[in-house]
Amino acid sequence: MFTYSVILVDDEQAAHYAMQSLFRKYDEINLIGQAYNGRQAIEKINSLRPDLIFLDIQMPDMNGFEVLKHLAYQPILYFVQPMTSMQ
Repeated sequence: MFTYSVILVDDEQAAHYAMQSLFRKYDEINLIGQAYNGRQAIEKINSLRPDLIFLDIQMPDMNGFEVLKHLAYQPILYFVQPMTSMQ
């Protein structure tokens, strides 16, 4: 079975908890890193080179699209919706 390495990027702690809970249900997902802002995301993504990124678009220091401009390669990308707008 293939396992996907994943990095989760979101500025909301609640989103991290929710996504971690979801990831635990799937043996194919290996969460290798987390970031809470754009600068952390760029550093972790470029150094750990995950297969997948779950990326929040709206973050305080830079948005998800700005993060993408600084990546050294192109992983599979999923945009996540802020938890506050899901209510």
